[in-house]
Amino acid sequence: MRQKYKVFLNERFVLLTNEWPKKLNKSKNFLALHSKDKSAIKKAFDSFQSNKNIIKLIIVHNDLEELWNTFKSLFEIIPAAGGLVFNENNECLMIFRKGLWDLPKGKLEKNEKIKECAIREVEEECGLSDITLEDKITITYHIYNLKGNPNLKPSHWFLMKINGSPKLIPQAEESIDKAIWVNNEKAKELLENAFPSIKEVFKSYRKLS
Repeated sequence: MRQKYKVFLNERFVLLTNEWPKKLNKSKNFLALHSKDKSAIKKAFDSFQSNKNIIKLIIVHNDLEELWNTFKSLFEIIPAAGGLVFNENNECLMIFRKGLWDLPKGKLEKNEKIKECAIREVEEECGLSDITLEDKITITYHIYNLKGNPNLKPSHWFLMKINGSPKLIPQAEESIDKAIWVNNEKAKELLENAFPSIKEVFKSYRKLS
């Protein structure tokens, strides 16, 4: 059975998997290798990162967990957490940040638990309180550079509920321009202009519901 990890770099992504994708030969603008060697993986990733015409980097090895651990060793790991929040009208909370629709999330603080981080970030970024945390939805991964160093951010996503339909206060210092409650149809519309990892969160949520 094919297993995988998907790691985003802006609109592009790295796919780590234990089997070759069936439609690989029909795909364009990709780089692929079969290896668990760290130097080979780093070389391939550096090529992928520097050439924006390469849409995806595919790395294959039958021992996926060993491959994943090798890939992660190339980066500093910066854990984060956030939530997909629904009010009593079954509307979900979405935020507009840096020109794209997003969900509230943020970095894990020292000595903080992931669930605590998820609730705190949603409360801080949207001016909420009394959130009920429910099931874990998924973990998404993305890569970004900070002070010239590559970082890998695993974001832990939780389903959350809140009573009523409270007023939302976007946290301007986190570059959040808007925070709104939207129904299912509106959420689908906004996802057309959302971060790829956020689309993955909604996709995983729909599989659970």
